[in-house]
Amino acid sequence: MLNEQIEQMLDPSSLDTLKKAISDKCTFVKNYKQDKHDKKLGRSNDSKHEGIKKRWVINTSEQSLTQHEITLLRKGMNFALAPKNVPTKEIIDSVEQGIKHLPNDEKNEVRERVCAVVKHAKCPQNKNLSRLEEKALKSLRGNKDILITKADKGNAVVVMNRADYQNQVNEMLEDKNIYTHITDKRRNPTSKTELELQDRLLRLKDTGHLTENQYKSLRPSDSYPAAFYGLPKIHKIPLIEKVDHFTVDTNVKIPMRPINSCIGSPNYQVSKHLASVLKHLYEGDHAVRNSKDFVDFVMTQTVEPDEQIVSFDVTSLFTSIPVDLALKIVKEELENTEIWKEHTKLTIEQIYSLLAFVLKNSFFVFNGKHYHQISGCAMGSPNNNAGEFDVHGRPEKFDHLPPLSYPQ
Repeated sequence: MLNEQIEQMLDPSSLDTLKKAISDKCTFVKNYKQDKHDKKLGRSNDSKHEGIKKRWVINTSEQSLTQHEITLLRKGMNFALAPKNVPTKEIIDSVEQGIKHLPNDEKNEVRERVCAVVKHAKCPQNKNLSRLEEKALKSLRGNKDILITKADKGNAVVVMNRADYQNQVNEMLEDKNIYTHITDKRRNPTSKTELELQDRLLRLKDTGHLTENQYKSLRPSDSYPAAFYGLPKIHKIPLIEKVDHFTVDTNVKIPMRPINSCIGSPNYQVSKHLASVLKHLYEGDHAVRNSKDFVDFVMTQTVEPDEQIVSFDVTSLFTSIPVDLALKIVKEELENTEIWKEHTKLTIEQIYSLLAFVLKNSFFVFNGKHYHQISGCAMGSPNNNAGEFDVHGRPEKFDHLPPLSYPQ
């Protein structure tokens, strides 16, 4: 309407001039706004990216880090240094260690594939570290006063005083209710556990409860003790922001999560097998597989004004679980369901016996000393999901005040 009125009032030449002026003004405003938004977005992205990069490195030690050391550590614990030559021997050793439990025909197939890959493998032409970063790497490697590890959560790199780390881990291991130091050097718990487990598995194979392939896969050989270490719970303490990294107050004690890495230990393969059977017992409406599964669940929920969301955090959950109670609950669940029978020929008593053995024979090494975990489940072992029955799948525990839902 307005456009028609203006066209009637102005001659063609004046109308063209007006249209051009309006178009130029619109273009100017559009470009101005676009430029303004682009700058805002750029600052936001730069700030977010820089914040993420800074959070990669958290220095809790007394040592100052150079700029190049921080840049190197920002690459993360999964960064791999480009080798000068193809590490053929190391690759073969790792593959042989990984396939030792496979049947012979599968072993040979893996070997053939690995040989084909190694034969045609070439090292990168260019280094993935600068000369100054290589110097920083050499400096960090040579500094025996610090220890570099990953954080318990957040995928960050943490630099600690080595003495502080060892003192805190030793403090955890001094808890006589959970751990026992094996002082008799003549006692080798790894060999003893391996031999006893071999005997148990052989009897199960001879009675037809394990196939030949299962027996070979589960039978431990050339085992070594589990390794114990601690992961700093950086997310539990306040961080002090620096220009290019984070630090913590020197008076703050960093809590540690105890990890018992059982890979290669006598119980590892049996624990994995039991976990694959037991996982079917608590697949229900209340089981959450991972963070994404939890987010998907929460997005479907509506919290009414008279309702509350409550989160429970248990300190050292797995080491706090009574093993005998966990075993009792597992046995009850096995007796009350049939689905697990689709995944194994083992009987309830055989599963119970194997599970009790691996849970009660948890041995590990720290700083060259052997320990026995006498209480709770080991965090880092496949069989720790047995302990989850102490908190999973037990809705009757809430009979007096049932929640609407309780994902775990």
